[in-house]
Amino acid sequence: MSNSFPRHDLPSVVSLESIVTVYHFEYSPDFHFTGEKHDFWEFAYVENGPVGVMAESTGYALRPGEIIFHKPNEYHNIWANGESAHVVIVSFVSQSPALEYLRNKILTCSAVERGLIENIVALSDEVFLPRLAHCNKETLPQVLEHRLKKRADQPFGSEQLLKQAVESLLIRLIRSNAQIERDTRSSHAIKEENEQRIAEAVLNYIDEHLCETITLDDVCSALCFSKSYIKRVFKARTGNTILDTALTRKLEAAKELLLTHTVTQTAETLGFSSIHYFSRLFRQKTGLNPREFQRKNA
Repeated sequence: MSNSFPRHDLPSVVSLESIVTVYHFEYSPDFHFTGEKHDFWEFAYVENGPVGVMAESTGYALRPGEIIFHKPNEYHNIWANGESAHVVIVSFVSQSPALEYLRNKILTCSAVERGLIENIVALSDEVFLPRLAHCNKETLPQVLEHRLKKRADQPFGSEQLLKQAVESLLIRLIRSNAQIERDTRSSHAIKEENEQRIAEAVLNYIDEHLCETITLDDVCSALCFSKSYIKRVFKARTGNTILDTALTRKLEAAKELLLTHTVTQTAETLGFSSIHYFSRLFRQKTGLNPREFQRKNA
């Protein structure tokens, strides 16, 4: 009798291999994340408050209820657009071909999809230890270093429910086809603001590493940009190259140090490879060698 009942396989069209992050952030009005890229998917859902987003070299203005997807290895960043904002960030690993639909997409979430996102955040709290929530300039370093850790006392089945909730959200978004034309969210002002912030981030990096040898590779690695992009943006915003700016700031710092330190100590403190190299550069920029400068300002 039992052999008369056919058995039907139910294949998965979207399957998650792993969850990387689930964050429910409250951004202060001045929050700005300089950006990153990684080899897994990520989406950012705007719960409330306007936010600015960069995907590669294009800026977008997102409104509450909208979600943007970043494909693997796509540079992206996000910031509060002058007001406090609540944003859900989820990153995950999946090789499902169906996710190709979500590449380069901004979509509007329905009430059902918004409910699924709330459920994802709630289930994440069951699976993982408490996460950082408030983001501003002061807490950003801790946010960047934070990694999810699983709870030892999870309710039964929480991990599977979390996996299924994310898969359900992705399937519903693909089915809904509720995409927004990216051109309508593209903003030249957003792009300009982001590039100005990038230039400021480079200057901050230079100031924080003034006593080290600063290379273009180090700057690009720290800020997650390609050389060609960051060189173009910085030159357009400041009128100078990154390395020339770093050298100028080092030599300005050298003027202060030379008032209380020897030439050798100053060169070593600021990460110059030799006292002779330092002296030559100092003379080129100031018209005096370091010892002449010291005598003049004794």
